[in-house]
Amino acid sequence: MKKFKYFLNESNLNVNQFLDYACAHLDIDHRPTVKLIKDKREALKHRSFGSYNPKDKTINIITAGRHTVDVLRTLAHELVHYKQDLERRITHNSGETGSEIENEANAKAGIIMRNYGRLHPTIFANLSEENSPSGSLHAFDIDGTLMHTSAKVHVLDHSGKRVQSLSHNEFNKHQLSKGHRYDFSDFRSSDVFDREKPIKPMLAKLKAIHANQRAHNPNSKVIMATARSNFDDKEKFLNTWRKHGVDIDNVRVERAGNIETHDSTAKKKAQVIRQHLNSGKFREAHLYDDDKNNLHEFLKLHKEYPNIRFHAHHVQPDGKTEAYRGE
Repeated sequence: MKKFKYFLNESNLNVNQFLDYACAHLDIDHRPTVKLIKDKREALKHRSFGSYNPKDKTINIITAGRHTVDVLRTLAHELVHYKQDLERRITHNSGETGSEIENEANAKAGIIMRNYGRLHPTIFANLSEENSPSGSLHAFDIDGTLMHTSAKVHVLDHSGKRVQSLSHNEFNKHQLSKGHRYDFSDFRSSDVFDREKPIKPMLAKLKAIHANQRAHNPNSKVIMATARSNFDDKEKFLNTWRKHGVDIDNVRVERAGNIETHDSTAKKKAQVIRQHLNSGKFREAHLYDDDKNNLHEFLKLHKEYPNIRFHAHHVQPDGKTEAYRGE
């Protein structure tokens, strides 16, 4: 194997050592070209901390302002893409969020980092306080968590006739019969959403956390993680939140329903949260959700991010929360 003489931060961790390990784990005989980039503007330009170019077999990794563990996780992720390319499995849409290719890269990178971290624990111990992640991610479900939801998912038979209507809780457990399909029109309607009633204790919690973070910790973030896809009227949807006093222009709404895979809603929600964790800014992550399946999948992310503390909050119908530990 060709050797590279790249070093990260001041921890004296040779990238060659990690490349040797990761390439052996992935059964890669010939390394790609790896470029470590210290310019933060490149991350802003591409909205990504890493990339793989199949045309010239080059991996680019942004290192500026990031700690060693996060940089190596990104490198492992892109090495998996290189391996997929060698196996001729990369296509023009392989990088889509939730795709089989992306999910595989995330999962294998997590395994590589866990095993490598056990062999080289100094990658955690040598992190300086200055470069350590200091932010908190707080993700809030919408239906049954922030809003009482009257919208229904309708079940249509092979002729298009409506045969059943499901609440969002019933939908989470429903098994679709052969020849039937779902009609999500209620959940895409901004008019229907505008009539929903807020779960006041949870809405107050979101607003308080968001205000505190903006005032005291710019590395922290509040997002909404919903199973819904795009609404028919984006501006009316946003105005509904403004009507309830939410600073929605600074709270991103992640719509897991836009991920076109056959994965469960829980896995799709974990996928959108994973995209934020990959920023390397967070020392802890919280999810508030009324569905334990979503919370269970969220807690599983700890295997991929062992240096992040995960907190799952099960939301009750009255807006109270209970700690969920994956029972």
